[in-house]
Order: sequence, then structure tokens, then C-alpha cells
Amino acid sequence: MNDKQRTQNLHYGGGGISLPDIYYVLFRHKWAILFFTMLGFIGVGIIHYTAPTDYVSEAQLFIKFVRESGGASVNTVDSQLKPVDANGESIIANEMAILTSYDLALQVATNFGPNRILGRKSTSNDNQNQIAIAAANQVREGLTVDRLGKSTVLRIIFAHSDPELVQKILTEIIDDYEKKHLRVHGGDSGVIYAANVEETAGLRAEWIQAEDDLRKAKADAHVTDIGESKRYYELTLFKDSQDLKVAKAELADHKEALATLKGMNTNSSTTNVAEIPQETIDQYNDTIDLISSLKKAYDKMRDDGMPAHNKLCLEKLDQVAKAKEAKKKMEQDEPRLAKLNLTGKGSGKEANVSLAVQISDEETEIGKIEKKIKYTQAEFDEITAASAALDVAEAHILDLEFKEKQVQENYTSFMAKLNETKIELDRMALLNANIATTQQPSPPAMERTKNPKRMAMSALGGILLGLAWAFLSEFYLDHTVKRPKEIEGDLGMRLFLSIPRVKRKKPNQKALREPKGEAAVQPDAANGTLLPVVNGTTGGMDELDVAPWDPNHSLYEYYEALRDRLISYFDVNNLTHKPKLVAVTGASKGSGASSTAVGLAASLSQTGEGKVLLIDMNYENGGAQSFYQGKPGCELDAALTDSTRETALVQDNLYVVSGPANGDKLARMLPKKFATLVPKFEASKYDYIIFDMPPISRTGVTQRLAGFMDMMLVVVEAEKTSRDVVRQANSLLMESKAKVSVVLNKTRNYIPARLHQEF
Repeated sequence: MNDKQRTQNLHYGGGGISLPDIYYVLFRHKWAILFFTMLGFIGVGIIHYTAPTDYVSEAQLFIKFVRESGGASVNTVDSQLKPVDANGESIIANEMAILTSYDLALQVATNFGPNRILGRKSTSNDNQNQIAIAAANQVREGLTVDRLGKSTVLRIIFAHSDPELVQKILTEIIDDYEKKHLRVHGGDSGVIYAANVEETAGLRAEWIQAEDDLRKAKADAHVTDIGESKRYYELTLFKDSQDLKVAKAELADHKEALATLKGMNTNSSTTNVAEIPQETIDQYNDTIDLISSLKKAYDKMRDDGMPAHNKLCLEKLDQVAKAKEAKKKMEQDEPRLAKLNLTGKGSGKEANVSLAVQISDEETEIGKIEKKIKYTQAEFDEITAASAALDVAEAHILDLEFKEKQVQENYTSFMAKLNETKIELDRMALLNANIATTQQPSPPAMERTKNPKRMAMSALGGILLGLAWAFLSEFYLDHTVKRPKEIEGDLGMRLFLSIPRVKRKKPNQKALREPKGEAAVQPDAANGTLLPVVNGTTGGMDELDVAPWDPNHSLYEYYEALRDRLISYFDVNNLTHKPKLVAVTGASKGSGASSTAVGLAASLSQTGEGKVLLIDMNYENGGAQSFYQGKPGCELDAALTDSTRETALVQDNLYVVSGPANGDKLARMLPKKFATLVPKFEASKYDYIIFDMPPISRTGVTQRLAGFMDMMLVVVEAEKTSRDVVRQANSLLMESKAKVSVVLNKTRNYIPARLHQEF
């Protein structure tokens, strides 16, 4: 191949991905693609059996015409009607846009209840705005609107997980759509109605909020009505003040009586009642009875709900005060009356009254009066504090009451306007009955196709993931040489031959075996001599293979092709000297360089035009020891000498120099003495000398001998040898100015022949 051809191939290799490249990636990674595809379909099955079941309800709307109002009177309705025929694509599209709009979905969610649509319970911590948005999105996801053929009928399908709600929600969708349709196409009336609806809804919410604020303020102030509460506080304070006055007066009287009793002569054991006129005692008892009856009458009037400042109540209190004055005067005139501790009519007739008992009774009465004063004073203080708190909260409560009243009046006013606008809109709707429900929302039915979008995404995702993995692995992760075009295209090297991966053909006779550690040999097809098996993969073989020159050998035709290409190359380049030196090496271990060298040598020996010498230098991996008629193979000097050459003969015209020890000597000796061996090579009468060299490395002998060779064949194992390794090997050989060609071994053609064929 000349330089122009290599330049063309290089351009072809770097010109992008071609159709054969796509075929190659798809068929090479078909199992990975099938694996990811199967994962995708497994995901489809999982979604099918685990995803929640949806229920659907279907309705149909017949769009007769669309009325576009621009503020004209109702009398001009006929001129504004735009019939919808089978070609009214834009009008039907507009109606479908209204049905699927987010505004309509949000309105449906608000009217129906976001929590009902979402199937959840509301809590105080919920963000109602976010809940409404989530419900609107669910309404849009479950709604499907399409056109029945070319007709003007719209089919509306709604899907929801709750079979009890799906039909109701679809009914709400249709109702809200008809209202929105009127607002969109209804002109001024529709706009006014929409504005009134929004304003009324806002005022309603504001009214509710004002009521809540007022209720909370009254609850904090512990009142229900400010006027009633203030009147109650005033009356209670007046009563308590009067009761305190009376109680304090009684307390003073009893304390005075107690002091009088205590001041009396304690040695006096009794008091002679007879010394006091009975008439005076009876008059004193009558006064006590009068005071008691007047108090009972006053308490009854208060219990009946008569306020303390009532005239009758005040008269009773005045009578009580006068009776007490009379009683006090009688006690001043006759101090012994207070000591008798008389309680009313019929008392005071005893002959003697104990002074100690009178003192005890007075003390008991004083304790009762003091407790009453304490209780009444505490109530008076509590009511006084409550009244002061009410005075503080009164202004705020009155403001809230005024605001609540104003909002209520505004709401009532807008409700009246809304009703008027609704009447006008209904009248227009009757004149423009352009939408007919040909099918009401159907009862809920289980959806047969569950989550089709998710299942399609799972299946498609599996396929795309497989394709992505295939192309990613091929072009970015896998850096090995795989195809013949990469040698000349990407690497810019001369491709000599591409050898495919084939199954080995077994010999007809049972394969001979040797114990481990013994020589691995195989029979000579012609005379029964033995040939070393060298394949570059292992140091020896336990099972014998068919000889390379045997037509039954699996790579026989490719070795012949390699031989013909090599001979043709020498002829084209006018290389006529003998022997021609050919080196076969591998870009990496196990690439099959030794097998290629043996096959090439065997194939060249069958041309009948000359002798071929195969020199095995693979000491590093312990090449197999050769035997001929039961004797070890000879060394290089013996093979170059006419008298001893026959010891290296293993097949007609084929001579072999190999062995671990000998190979080690050769590997160390040849780079140093190669120039002195060239005359011996020329005198040996060999036509070809094939060097089976170790893999290329920075410290090996291969690149040191490469410059002496007429042809340097580098064997690259497809799909295992990295491009970087091949580039580095080529760079090392180019430094020796070697003539390098590549044999791509074990290639695989994944593309079926009917799609693409590679030369």
C-alpha cells in the first residue's frame, strides 16, 4: 500500500461515524443492548403490576358555533355568530386550549376542594397555596381532550385514582369550562361577571376574616356585647358599694355592742330582765323585726331583677336606715337592750341572760359580717378590673365591628350586582346555546392501560440506556484495536493481513498427548517427523493441534494469504537478495505472533522455491523444545552449516532453531553479533529466515534487530491490544527505521453479510 492510499484510509478513519460503524457497535454489543432492554421491559412489568389503578370518566361536548361579543347589543347576535364547520381547526384548537389551561385546572381545584382531589386531610401547617397548585397539576395530568375525527365534538376524558370522585371532578371541569367559555367569548358581560365573581369571593373571604377577628377580640375581652357588659358592670358595682355600706354599718353597730358588753361588770353573772319594762322590750323587738322584713323585701326586689338604683329599692334602703337609727336611739336610751342580744318578736322574756353568751354571739355575728364584707370587696375589685379592661378593649372592638359591618354591606352589594350580571349572562347563554353536552360524564371505569407514559419511558429508557452503554463503551471506554480499518485509519499503519477468530479443526486421528513437562510435539503429515507447537499464548501444549502446513489446519488459507502478500511485497519493492529476513513479533503477549511465525514459515516452505529457516527467540515465555526423530533440535550455527543443517529439518524445506536454553543464547547473542552473522545467512542458501521474536518492549531485543529486517510483521490481537500500546510499539520500531506492517489477529465480524461486508 502506498502513502496516498494510507492517507486516504487515515482520512476515512477519522471522518466521523459511518453507517457500518453503527452496525458494528449495535451487533458487537447486542447482548448488552438486549440486557438493558430487558431491564426496561422488566420495569414496564413492575409499573404495570405495582402502579395504582386509575379510573376514568368520559364526556363529549358538541361545539355548534362560537359567539365573539365586542360590546354590541344583543340584537346583533346573529352577525356575531361564527359557525364551526369541519375545517374550523383554529376554533376547536382554541376550545381545547381553554379546557386544558392551567387557569381552568386551578379553578376546578379551588371549587371542588384541593384536599379532596389530592386525597389528603388538611392540617394547620399546610400551605394552602401549594396544595391548590398541586391539585391543579393533578387535574391537568389526568385530563385528556381530543377531537373526534374531523367533527366538532370534543371528547373529554378524566382519570383519577378515586372511583367516587372521578365523575364528579369531570362534571366540575365541564361546568367551569362553560363559565370560562362565556367569560372568554362573552364580551363585556363575561368580563364583568368574571370580575364580580372574583370581587365577591374576595369580599366573602374578607368578611369571614373580619368576623373571626371580632370574635377573637371579644373572646379575649370576655364579652359578647359591650353595652350589656358595661350596664352589668355598673349595676354590680353600685349594688356592691351599697352592700358594703350596709355591712360596714352593721359591723360598726355590733362592734359597739361588743365593746359595751365587755365593758360591763364581768362579776355580774346575770341581768335582770324584769327591771326593763316589757313595753320597751316589745318595742325594741318590733324595730328588729321591721329591719329584718325591710331587708327581706329589698333582697326580693333585687332577686327579681330590679336594679339597685330603682326608686323602690332606694326607698327600702332608706326605710332600713331609719329603722336602724330608731333601734340605735333605743339602745342609747336603754343600753341594757343591746346586752340582751334580742333577735325579734318573742325574744327577751327570759329571766336571765348570760353575759358570756351575749359576747360570744356578738363575736360570731361580727365574723360573719367581716366575711361578707371581704367577699363583696373582692367582687367589687374584680368587676372594677374587668370594667377597666373593657374600657381599654372597647375602641378596638368597636373598630372591628365597624369594619365587619362595612365588609358585610359591600359583600351584599356585590352579590346583588353579581346576580344581575348572572341573569344577563344566562340570557346571553340562552341566545348563544353554542355548546351542547352530547354525553354526560360516564360512570367510573377502570383504565385498561396503566400509566402508559411511565411504561413507555421505562421501555424506551432501557433501549436508550443499552445504546448509550454500547456507544460509550465502544468510543470512550474500550481503547482496544478491533477492526482492520482502525489500523490504517486511526493508527496510520500498513495493514498486511486480517486473520479472523476461527474454531480449530481437529485431526482425524486421536491427538497425541505427552506428560506435563515433556516436549509438546505433533506429527508431520509427510514423514511422521515432529514439529514444535508454538502459538505465542502458552509455553507448551498438552493437546496436539493439526500441523500448520496441513490443509485441514483452521488458518491454513490465511497463512497462504500472508505468504502471498509477503512475496508480492518483495516483488513490488524489487527485493531479490537472499535470504530475506522477516521478523514476526507481537504488540503484546498472547497476540498469536508465534503461531503466525510458524504458519508463515510452513507456508513459505511449501512453495518449493527455496529453504526456510525459523528461528524461535521466545525465551521469556519458555518456548517448546523441538524434537526431530526423537532428538533435540540443533543450534543456530548448526542450521547455518551445510554439513549439519539436516539436524534442523522438520519438514521439506523447513528448518527450525528453537529451545529455551538456545533461545536465551540467541536472544542475548544476536543483537551483538548480528552484523557478523549476515554473511553466514547469505551463504546458508536459505531463501527466507523467519525470526519469531518476543513481544515489543522498551528493554527487549525486538526493536534492536528490527532495522536489519526486510519486513517487520507486528501481530495485534483484536479486542485485547490497546491502541496506545500499538502506537508505542510502532514508535519504537520507527526509531529503528524498520519496515513495519500489521497482522490483525483474531478479528470478529459482527455485522451480517447482507448488511455490510468488510474486505
